[in-house]
Amino acid sequence: FIDSMVYYYGGGEEFPKALFSYRNDTLDGVVEKYYENGELKMKGVNKDDWRDGVEIHYYPNGDTSYVYQYKKGELHGSFISYYQSGQVHQTGKYSNDQTDSLWTTYYTDGTVSYQVSYKDDELHGPYIYSEYGSTTPTYEHEYYEGDIHSYKHYMDDGSLINQSERPSSGDFNFESFYSNGLLRTIGTFDKDGNRIGNWKYY
Repeated sequence: FIDSMVYYYGGGEEFPKALFSYRNDTLDGVVEKYYENGELKMKGVNKDDWRDGVEIHYYPNGDTSYVYQYKKGELHGSFISYYQSGQVHQTGKYSNDQTDSLWTTYYTDGTVSYQVSYKDDELHGPYIYSEYGSTTPTYEHEYYEGDIHSYKHYMDDGSLINQSERPSSGDFNFESFYSNGLLRTIGTFDKDGNRIGNWKYY
């Protein structure tokens, strides 16, 4: 049979705290949680005792704060969060309870702050950051299965400050540049960030 159970703040029946739906004594159906002011805090769905489907969370004023998708109790599908202004804060994707694919974070004016790629909950692919107000990236990193393999740092005008690539040896070949684009430094860092070998300065 189908039944529901409502919990209240303060033990009374004036301000509901949460509502759960059951089928044959198993969580199955709509679940809702509320703020003390009576505004909806969260709304989702359970199926056979698992979170399953879209789950929406709200700010105390009723505006949406973030939206998850679940599949048999695991985060699976698109994710989106919002600033209280309603502007999108972050978008991404989960796969089998792990961060996956491209995640994008925005400033409050809607411009992009971060773009980060994941695979199986690890950084994998481009990692790009842009300072607020900049029209070009501040730095670009490239990851493979959680390990950084290259990076580039830029000035505000988009010219290159320094760059590094990691060949199969595991050490980083590093170069830095003057503001006019001419080469300034060449050297090598080990995987722990320590300078090794011969360095040249120009």
